[in-house]
Amino acid sequence: MWLSMGFLMPLGIILVRFLRGLRKDGSATASEASITKRVAQAHIVLQIAAVVIAWVGGGIALVHLGPRPGLLHTHDRLGLSLLSASFINAAMALLRPKLEVKWKRGLWYFFHWMFGTCIVILSMMEILLGTHVYEIVTKKSLKPLNIAFAFQIAIMSFICLA
Repeated sequence: MWLSMGFLMPLGIILVRFLRGLRKDGSATASEASITKRVAQAHIVLQIAAVVIAWVGGGIALVHLGPRPGLLHTHDRLGLSLLSASFINAAMALLRPKLEVKWKRGLWYFFHWMFGTCIVILSMMEILLGTHVYEIVTKKSLKPLNIAFAFQIAIMSFICLA
């Protein structure tokens, strides 16, 4: 799940963040337009890969661990919510309004951005919660992995906010 929600999805968001630096007045050169198109396509590919890998990972976890009565663990509930939210956000991306209808596009952009940002932030918490559950079940320490993940979060946050 780290690969999908902890790496690919934030990487796709960072790519789209860099699109903001390109000209918005429509005066982009042909090479800038080509770069914009490729970055947008990379964003789409990364997000689709992240959602597919997350759903496959959730299915493997369900088959491997078996259904738990009532989804008693917070990790289970949050994971199921994130899988559902990632599907909803992907569906929202498919329903993007045309640029000509500015108020609809602005509203769509806000909700798509907010939903995606919440998914990534909650996914970071979910991954750390999952490593904690793993430590409890297996009695093995994952402290080095948690430190490495925290370092990755710090680097990606710095890049995104820069």
